[in-house]
Amino acid sequence: MFEARALAALAPTVVLVAGVYGLSGAPAPAGNGPIPAAALSLPADFGMLLGIDARAVFASLEYKGLVEGTLMPSAATGGKNQVGEGMTKGLKELEEKTGVNLQRDVDRLVMAVGGLDAKEPNVVVIVLGRFDVPHIAKAMEAANPGQPPFSTKTVSGKTVFVSFRNGKPDTELVALDPGTLVFGTPVSVEQTLTAQVQGQRPLEANVRLSALVKGLDPASGLWMAVGPSATAAMRKPGAPPTPVPVPESVTMAGRFGGSFETIAQMVDEAAARNTADMIRGGLAVLRTQLVQDPELAKIPALKSWADGLEISSQGRQMKLTSAGGAGSAAGLVAALAIPSLMRARTSANEAATIGDIRTVISAQAAYEASTQGYGELACLSAPATCVKGYTGPAFLDAELASLKDKNGYKRVFQAGKPGPRPRSFQTYAYAATPLEAGKAGTRSFCGDSTGRICADPKGAAIVPVGGSCPATCQTLP
Repeated sequence: MFEARALAALAPTVVLVAGVYGLSGAPAPAGNGPIPAAALSLPADFGMLLGIDARAVFASLEYKGLVEGTLMPSAATGGKNQVGEGMTKGLKELEEKTGVNLQRDVDRLVMAVGGLDAKEPNVVVIVLGRFDVPHIAKAMEAANPGQPPFSTKTVSGKTVFVSFRNGKPDTELVALDPGTLVFGTPVSVEQTLTAQVQGQRPLEANVRLSALVKGLDPASGLWMAVGPSATAAMRKPGAPPTPVPVPESVTMAGRFGGSFETIAQMVDEAAARNTADMIRGGLAVLRTQLVQDPELAKIPALKSWADGLEISSQGRQMKLTSAGGAGSAAGLVAALAIPSLMRARTSANEAATIGDIRTVISAQAAYEASTQGYGELACLSAPATCVKGYTGPAFLDAELASLKDKNGYKRVFQAGKPGPRPRSFQTYAYAATPLEAGKAGTRSFCGDSTGRICADPKGAAIVPVGGSCPATCQTLP
């Protein structure tokens, strides 16, 4: 099933793959910039919007050059076009897993992201095109043999497909009509569906974000608007550091083979000047490297991109523009992004597996507090079978306790020395190894009774010792 965590990982990658060039697409509602009418049914509490015209991406000369290996000659090694082959393989795997052929079925999409300061962001994607929902359901069932990938329910007269993680709804998908799919975080998907059925446009209530989108070129095929609520989350204490000061808002819009423009509204004039100077400095370093590094010189797209950029600041506004002529830069950016695109599913699998390990550790801690010993996973999912007289709730979801392959990982449980009660233990370890290293997941993981979670960066099987993860395993922060 489509996963919200995967979407959050994929969002910036999709923007990179499209490059900094927009394209003409289906007309947007008058006065609303490039956003399609269906996206106005999104809830008002999102902080970032991304829009892409998929048809023009696949029809572009840049995409053709990447697939054929002519745009990025340095990416072809050993007689192979690694970028083109990676893109083709990724699209094929996506169709096998979801039943959606991006080149054939998708016209445009809008991705909304909120809750950037939350543990897991809120993500909803609206996809416009032509979709066979029964075929999508069959493809997802085939991709998860023996495991129901979803359940269904009815909301506002529409069938909603629901996938679960750790026994809780994780992602929902619904067809508003044969040409519109909505998927992402359950609550927001249902809010979007209800608004669409009732003819409401709640996104317009987000005045500041809507104003940013309305100010963009309506013909843009690639566009982005990041509002104040999203940037405020990026500035909160504990947020990951950024290479430049975080602005109050950011917009980007452009066209394939033509111009693009990125505007950042900074907190004050000094920040705008400093940011512009930092980008100019980085660009100057890049231009020097283009002259000195023979490998970079093999990528003409990079020089074209560097020469075509202009950076300026006026008041609190920092602007980055290109008047065109750097068309091959889209290929460069795409080539750099393809590895991330291919890792999107891998990253989602890893994140889900780490989450499962944390769930097991928490469940074992609760079980130990109740029974004075850690238990077999079967005992955690059905405690009454192991603890005489127990009438409380289960500690662990039965699916997770089954040790079945999940999210591309094989799971194992190792008990330590016997504990004070039957079927109890003093220690335990729970390990997960990718079914196919480098594809299902890059790293393998292990968690134990100390609460420690560690990883092997190469994906080799981690073998617990005496009910504990080995000391050679690299502890995760």
